[in-house]
Amino acid sequence: WAGLAILCLVAVIASTGQTLVSVLLQPIKIDLGFSDAMIGLVTGIAISVVGGLAAFPIAAAADRYGRRRILAASIIAWSIASLAMGFSSSATVFSVGVIGFNLGDAALLPLLYAMVQALFEDERRQRANAILVATLTACAFGVFAVGGLLLNAMSRVDGLGLAPWRSVFVVVALLAEVDVGQRLTRVLA
Repeated sequence: WAGLAILCLVAVIASTGQTLVSVLLQPIKIDLGFSDAMIGLVTGIAISVVGGLAAFPIAAAADRYGRRRILAASIIAWSIASLAMGFSSSATVFSVGVIGFNLGDAALLPLLYAMVQALFEDERRQRANAILVATLTACAFGVFAVGGLLLNAMSRVDGLGLAPWRSVFVVVALLAEVDVGQRLTRVLA
């Protein structure tokens, strides 16, 4: 059950990170000088095409090298990409960060369901899958609120030297790397 809690936490952070671009769209657009067409490319094509194409080789790598390793690499990729987005100096660097985040996120659902299957047997597996689905559903609705709350909190913090939207990406990167990465390797080992 501790492993399932970690997997749910991974799902929450991934959903939050992926949706932050939409939540923080206006300050990003103003700060980095995105045009409407560029926003459409970054929030549409970069997410769907890159993620869709990357899912297959990432899933194959998970079968070959182990799900835990690929999930850990995925978390590292999110963290680096989230930091790149937070510290980006141009629309191009930010876009590369979005693509990197989506590469890390590409095979998340198959990995999570496969890991639940490995952790549980019989009716406990059904319950665990239901909890994972409920978490993902709650994330779909709650992530905008979480993103807004993070933006509001970061706008109140002085002395960071970063725009509040940038600080939000840094926080997500640190949460993923420090909390989830360490717990994942310890609990699922």
